[in-house]
Amino acid sequence: MKKSDVYALRKIGWSTWDPIGLRDLVDIDDIESTTDAPVDEYDTYLVKAFGMLQNGATRLEAERYLASVVEVHMGLGTADATSVKLTVLALEKLVREKGAQSTDDS
Repeated sequence: MKKSDVYALRKIGWSTWDPIGLRDLVDIDDIESTTDAPVDEYDTYLVKAFGMLQNGATRLEAERYLASVVEVHMGLGTADATSVKLTVLALEKLVREKGAQSTDDS
């Protein structure tokens, strides 16, 4: 995955999801050069959800995955359904944009 794609995922994760509540530690507008905050905290989860959507998973499947990350893996209780939904919608948009770019590059 290209760095620009990771940065795009980070912006989505930090602006819409942030289940741990670390948003105040990250400058979302300057995420590419931020080094002193836990900017990679959500990378693994966002990359997986993004990949799921790229490979044909439904919105609901991606939402369930992110909710299970919060509830089971992180043990934070019930996931915020709105933030999960908004995150997946933003990831879907990025998948569409990446698909359009691939078509344009052909």
